[in-house]
Amino acid sequence: MDNTILPENRHNIDTQLYNLRSHFLQGYKITGFEAYVKFGISHLPRRILDLKERGMILLYEPIRVKKGNGKWARVHQWRYEGESKDGKIVKRQLTKNQKRIIVLELDVLNLQSKIRELRKVIHDHFEHRLADIEADMCFFEL
Repeated sequence: MDNTILPENRHNIDTQLYNLRSHFLQGYKITGFEAYVKFGISHLPRRILDLKERGMILLYEPIRVKKGNGKWARVHQWRYEGESKDGKIVKRQLTKNQKRIIVLELDVLNLQSKIRELRKVIHDHFEHRLADIEADMCFFEL
């Protein structure tokens, strides 16, 4: 099996990693379901491994959550513990301004994503309209 990442998927993965990293640096914890809902991450362990490979120290604790059918399930809740630099563990504390900057950067990323989606919708709409106009022109040439 080839583990090569397709170029069209690279941006999505980078965005997911950025969002997840920012989430952890703001002091939040996350489960697989929360990662899917908030960031569209369908396989959280893979993204956790990506962040660990970049030096983040992430730990999990098993927690119990109530399922829709009323039964309980045990899931992993991930949390940030620090970063590894030259084999040493460095715990990072962010100032309020740094946290605000991260939130603003997330807002910009979300806006950029929405702009890309709108461009695609507009492109698809006008491409469809152009096909209709070309079909009408062919009809009049007959």
